[in-house]
Amino acid sequence: MMVEEFVLVEVVADVLKEAVISSPDERNGWDGVVRDMAWCVRNVAKGRAGVKKSFLEAGLAELLVKILNTPWTEAARFQTACALANILTTDWILPIPLEDAVPPLVALCITLPDPSLRILPVTALRNVLVCGFDPARAKVMSCKVFSPLREAFESNDEPLVEEATAAIRDLARLDTPSKAKTQISDLIPHILSLLYPPTDTSTPPPPPTKTHNLLAILTNLTTSTPHARKILANHETTLIPLLFTLLLQHPTPPILQTDTLATLANLCIDTPSNLLILQTGLPLLLKTLFTSAPSCRPDCMATLRNLILQTPFCFSEIITQEGFVTELVANVPSRRHLLQGYALEIVWEYLSKGDDSIKKLFWEAGCMSAVLVPMEERRITTNESVDDLRGGEGEDLYNVEWNKTIAGKCFRVLAEYEERVVGVKDPWMRVWGEWKEQDRVRKEERRMEREKRRVEGKESKGRRKSSAAGRGVGFSKEVASGSKRSSR
Repeated sequence: MMVEEFVLVEVVADVLKEAVISSPDERNGWDGVVRDMAWCVRNVAKGRAGVKKSFLEAGLAELLVKILNTPWTEAARFQTACALANILTTDWILPIPLEDAVPPLVALCITLPDPSLRILPVTALRNVLVCGFDPARAKVMSCKVFSPLREAFESNDEPLVEEATAAIRDLARLDTPSKAKTQISDLIPHILSLLYPPTDTSTPPPPPTKTHNLLAILTNLTTSTPHARKILANHETTLIPLLFTLLLQHPTPPILQTDTLATLANLCIDTPSNLLILQTGLPLLLKTLFTSAPSCRPDCMATLRNLILQTPFCFSEIITQEGFVTELVANVPSRRHLLQGYALEIVWEYLSKGDDSIKKLFWEAGCMSAVLVPMEERRITTNESVDDLRGGEGEDLYNVEWNKTIAGKCFRVLAEYEERVVGVKDPWMRVWGEWKEQDRVRKEERRMEREKRRVEGKESKGRRKSSAAGRGVGFSKEVASGSKRSSR
């Protein structure tokens, strides 16, 4: 951050502190100052993570919350709400008590008549919900904020609808009080109407961000089995076909595929819902598992896992699908531990409950070698991060020890089958030898790939030096060194 910006943060914080402690008689003289300072924060912080962090460290969020709860003019409180919205939109979150900001923000949502103005306190309310966690969400429900949010959500102003949708998405999270989920469930018909693809081909589809938030509302609501059951009871015949319609659309961004699959996985709650999902879209689920982006596979595998573990008919039907066993076994060694865990649970379900014909399918697919990878998985040491163990992928780490336990059970069942049916005396030594040879090949391939990247890096560095040396007048040493730093 530049020196001027650092001084600005200090000045703004000092001025607002004085305004907060001013007496009621002095407040008229401070009103314009508060409005202008808040306007300054609003615009300086917009899109600048470093400045936002400095404002938060200076305690500006707490000062803005206090100003919102003081009877300044509506113009001053409006600019304060906008400033609070902008400094909270950051990944760097301090433990800030934000629940006291909810009542004045709700009041602004209700009193501002113009949608183009109302969008700003709605945005602030949304960011308070994200950064304030459970206390802020509980305060939202006690302030009866759902009514203005619903009004904004059902309005015709598209930017306002998008902000209200994001706020409702956060209200629908798992740790939100059940009362919020009940109220949000009443919006399902309107959510479905917004998700339906336009019948007119000339009409553009809704933006991906809006669709993501709408699907996230459904996913968050259905994490609760009672609410999932209630939603299915009222919308089963429309919701599940719609989800498969969205999954079938091309091109569908991976994030929207993941949202759709997560909702489907949550809706696998009993035999009727499982059979409807199976009959409506099993071929599409399998196609998604076979061909989708890696980020989509865990939720797709979770849906199949729920179907197989909960319903005997799904257990018998899915294993007969061409390519399923091969793809399932191929995902057992995955570095995505969530995907690996779901795949192992399915394999164990079939091996523990299936007959020799099912065990033969997995044995022929090479499952004994595949389960050695999770069996050999090591614990995370104090010097490692979760990302080190999972290859840097942005997902929650599935229980590695649980995966290892299930993999060991699968191996023992298949080893017993091989010894009893195939007649191999020591299956362990055979598989271990094969796996070590495959491991040697994999290590050699990784070594060659690293060497290739090293050579390409040296060639690229040489090209950059040649380019720098050939520049004309005015290319100073300071600029050259700066460019070199940025390339690293």
